[in-house]
Amino acid sequence: MPASHKILVVDDETEFLNLMEKIVLDLGYPVVTATNGLEGLEKLKSNQPISVIISDQKMPKIEGNAFLQMAKEISPNSQRVMITAFRDPKILEESVNSGEVFRFLHKPVEIESVEEIIRTGVKRYEQILIDQRELKKKDKTIHALLERLKRKPVFEKSFILLLLLALAYFIASSFHTTTTLSRPLNHSKAKTSSGPKTKNIDQCLESAKSEFSSCVMELNEKAKKKNLTDSQKSRRQASCEAIHLQKITICKARY
Repeated sequence: MPASHKILVVDDETEFLNLMEKIVLDLGYPVVTATNGLEGLEKLKSNQPISVIISDQKMPKIEGNAFLQMAKEISPNSQRVMITAFRDPKILEESVNSGEVFRFLHKPVEIESVEEIIRTGVKRYEQILIDQRELKKKDKTIHALLERLKRKPVFEKSFILLLLLALAYFIASSFHTTTTLSRPLNHSKAKTSSGPKTKNIDQCLESAKSEFSSCVMELNEKAKKKNLTDSQKSRRQASCEAIHLQKITICKARY
């Protein structure tokens, strides 16, 4: 419903701010206004959740691109729109790179364009929330399968492992996240992990443990460099555990 989506508009020109407020209210959305970036940040913090943030570029105290970058840290799901009176390529590039602006409005604005951008921003915001809920469901499924796997006898584990690995791969692929953890093993690792060269179950289990430690180590290194979100780290951890359990299952079945 429209009333569930709040729109934040930040501009130092009172007349323009009043116009934007009227446009938003006519669409049926609650509107929060601010006359500068500092006030906008305070309003953003105190009026969560905000679905769409619309900010002018040229403002006192904090310019629009800097404001939107800080707004992104406070409310990453909010869709960000930049208003500018000048088509400066440098400003546009900086805004896209730092604040992840998805649309631009140029003064003087056309009411129809503003309405279309707000509707699109709300739809994008809603889709992000849906995707996040789906991710949480899939994460719970992975952990539930892992717990179930630990309680099952060896001969029942293969199917659950295949299902778990397929689900983990699907989640990783759907977000186009490329890390070394998702790449095939290189030739040196492939040789050490091949079954026929393992002499007994102790060596097989030790090999599985070593590969699991390497997987976790790579995961932690990526996390320290902030290349992974908490959700991505959780899924990668589940993948490491699933592969480890699969290798243990193979060792016990073979010996």
